[in-house]
Amino acid sequence: MVNLTITSSQLQQTPKHWSIPASDLSLGNDALISATPEKWSYNYRVWRTRVGTALLEYGLEKEAFSFNGCFEHPVSLIKSSTPQLPSDAVTVWLCSDNPNHDAALFMPTCDLRICPDCAARSTARLAARYIPKAVELAAAGGRYHLRHIVFTTPISLTSDTPENIRKQVIRYSNLPRKAMEIVQADGELLGKHQKTLGAIQSFEFGEDGLKLHFHVIQYGDYLPQDELSKAWQKVTKKEASIVYVKSIDASTPEKIQNRVIETLKYSVKFWKIDTQTNEYTYLEPNVMPHLLRVIKGVRRVKSWGCFYNLPKLKAEKFKCEECASEMVRFGCENWYKWIEHGATYEQLRALKESESLLHLKLANKSKKPKLYESHSPPDESEKWSQKDLFAHKSHSHYHYEDDF
Repeated sequence: MVNLTITSSQLQQTPKHWSIPASDLSLGNDALISATPEKWSYNYRVWRTRVGTALLEYGLEKEAFSFNGCFEHPVSLIKSSTPQLPSDAVTVWLCSDNPNHDAALFMPTCDLRICPDCAARSTARLAARYIPKAVELAAAGGRYHLRHIVFTTPISLTSDTPENIRKQVIRYSNLPRKAMEIVQADGELLGKHQKTLGAIQSFEFGEDGLKLHFHVIQYGDYLPQDELSKAWQKVTKKEASIVYVKSIDASTPEKIQNRVIETLKYSVKFWKIDTQTNEYTYLEPNVMPHLLRVIKGVRRVKSWGCFYNLPKLKAEKFKCEECASEMVRFGCENWYKWIEHGATYEQLRALKESESLLHLKLANKSKKPKLYESHSPPDESEKWSQKDLFAHKSHSHYHYEDDF
């Protein structure tokens, strides 16, 4: 970990994406979950700059470019008369009822697992998928309960090459479930109730020596810690044995929510905070390229049993902030034509059919819906809200989540 302070010269070197936005932009800081300490403080910006440099030195040019160009809040509102968009704007959305209302500007995100902000957005999507089921199970009562189990390992993130650590992560990822199945089978032989009906599993490299460990939200009977520890030792061939088992306080949905979020959160803690001084200590930037190589192509979240195959959260329709009408993707190229020609919305709609004057087309040449066809906005616009988190979803066998 490295404790960063910032100088004025270093601040001048931070990427332009972190400068104060134009006066006609409203960033809407509460629109998305924010993972970052101090709301993108100077120290955090310097840390991100150093991580980008480390990625470059590691030969990961594409990832470095994406990481440095990632916005903490990629969705902002702009006036419909804004003459100039940022050069790296992704797209623009307009109100389908009144295009003179504020438009939504989308800026780039890197979608890298080592990015705290993108990882937070991924956590929001995963949490919204699993929390409703966890709350439902806790409310059912009966003999089965939710528990948090931690399986530790001696594997350190930086103890070997990324390729070898990745192999270890993949090998160990299959073992927590096997250990739980051994405890269940042994219990059945002795007439004990030690059944697991379902679980959510994720891995993380912890603060203490960046050691690999697995978080499991288990639903079922109580699994004795000593028996689980012996089973863990057995499946790991005596490489590991320490296991922690703790009941989850299910007295309120919020407490269940917090535990699930903590379980799914990150592949590593990017910083830690001194509770007395309130100072943040960030993970050494040179570790980040190594981490990226380790977790590349590895599924971090798994689920089985009653947590298997839960429906993914469907993004709500993107609504205008002023009138709640549906927003439609307009595109940056069309935005400049809008400003230049001053056409009315009706004229643009007609021109869409003929494509005679403005030759309207999407700025993004990939296969996207037509200009005024309505659909949900990109993933990065998903909001972290109670409504999202507790939107009811349903469930069932072993499943790997293709996510952070």
